[in-house]
Amino acid sequence: DGAFAARYNPRHYQFIPGWVGWEYPVDEMHAAMTFPSNIILATEGTEMDWAQQRMDRWDGELQPRASNDMTFLPNYAHEAWALQNSRHKNRNVSSDEFLRSYWKRAAQFGPTPEAARELDERIGWLDLIVHVRAVDRNTYDHKQPPEHYCTAAAVRRALDAGMRVGVMSNKRSMVARVFGDLAPRLVPVKKLSAWGGMAFLLGGGFGGIVQHAYSGWSAYSTVPAAIKAAPLLTTYDASRARAEDPNSHHRLQALARAAPHLPPHGFLYQCDNVTGFLDHVRSRRP
Repeated sequence: DGAFAARYNPRHYQFIPGWVGWEYPVDEMHAAMTFPSNIILATEGTEMDWAQQRMDRWDGELQPRASNDMTFLPNYAHEAWALQNSRHKNRNVSSDEFLRSYWKRAAQFGPTPEAARELDERIGWLDLIVHVRAVDRNTYDHKQPPEHYCTAAAVRRALDAGMRVGVMSNKRSMVARVFGDLAPRLVPVKKLSAWGGMAFLLGGGFGGIVQHAYSGWSAYSTVPAAIKAAPLLTTYDASRARAEDPNSHHRLQALARAAPHLPPHGFLYQCDNVTGFLDHVRSRRP
């Protein structure tokens, strides 16, 4: 068992990407990216944190949510905002007004000017960026074989069509396992910190994102795709994803519904529509 081996063999354990939970060091984020000037962080003990902790209610589609589960989604964030304001009898904004402001501010996140110039010189425009999200110490015992993904097949089609494709991953050896003989044809996006990689995705120097992630969900590449209205191909088998982790599928759909700036056909693609995804990517070329 992989998890057992990792737990009792420190030499083996050190090669598994780390998991630090939902901890977001603000100083590291500020060093790697630009922030909106009027951003307020909802840290523990603040009024927004109080509101999030009281959002234990039915979500209307799947099952009761935990008190602060998925509150990063803009439609749930509005609920927390309204709840916080109702506590103090402040003016509540409508959900439409909130979402317009939410996405306007979100679009102001990105790489610092210095990082943007360096990334442009070192990497340049990519038709596609592939995010290979390796399992970590939180998900190491989950086995999802390559045949459950369409990643390599989709990327081969893009490469054969003359597209320039980059790849980033939290575990570089995973790239070779996923792509095999295709790996040398990919542009490696490396030498970036975790937040530097997020800033790169928020910079939008690409046409679309191919996401190879456990159960078809990774906020790391999904949220930047939504912010930049960039087409996102989730390559894990959709039927398996819904069966194994229905909340992942629900998060994707909820995020799409809460983004009025996205095109009418949305930004999410799955393995049954690689052609549509690649056509969308081509339409975004500068």
